[in-house]
Amino acid sequence: MKKLLPLCLLALCIAAFSCKKSDTAAPSNNNNNNNNNNNNNNTTNPYYFKFTLDGKSYNFTSALPQYMSAYDDRAGGFQEVAPLAFPMIGLAFDYDSAVTDAQVKALAGKTFYFNGKNPKPSLEFDADASSGTWFSVDTSNTNFNVKVTSVTYLKKDTTIFSPVLTYAIKGTCNAILEGSGGKLSTLSNGDFNFIISCVSK
Repeated sequence: MKKLLPLCLLALCIAAFSCKKSDTAAPSNNNNNNNNNNNNNNTTNPYYFKFTLDGKSYNFTSALPQYMSAYDDRAGGFQEVAPLAFPMIGLAFDYDSAVTDAQVKALAGKTFYFNGKNPKPSLEFDADASSGTWFSVDTSNTNFNVKVTSVTYLKKDTTIFSPVLTYAIKGTCNAILEGSGGKLSTLSNGDFNFIISCVSK
């Protein structure tokens, strides 16, 4: 028994040193929308999309960006309630030609109406995987619009099939959405700060 006690103490010392925290600090900003750990673990995800639809309030806060990378004449993205889960909301701006970095940055400080003029704003909402998608419709009522407060370039993401330029976009929105069967509903009190993208040239 006396021989066993020193061996146990030695094993505990070895285990303590092998579990020492790495001396290499995490990068302060890796621009991939993942939360980095800091010394007090108080980091929070800054991205969200809040709104009310049919009297129900939503607040989507997934930290996983969902790009729009299929069309080069569109800049936009999706925000989800949780990574790769429904419901989700998408915001995009459609152009009549390939979108440039300068055009995306020029969205900042402007208000866009649902009047068919480029860059044309569009919103879409999916409650779940089985129901139809709700799409914004054009209207002459200027109370329905997208106001962009700021656009901040983040990085070029080459990890997907079509490389994209990514941006954090912040603003507010109100819109009329049309669902299946032509049902119209009002999306109000939209408030967002999330990641959008455009195809990189």
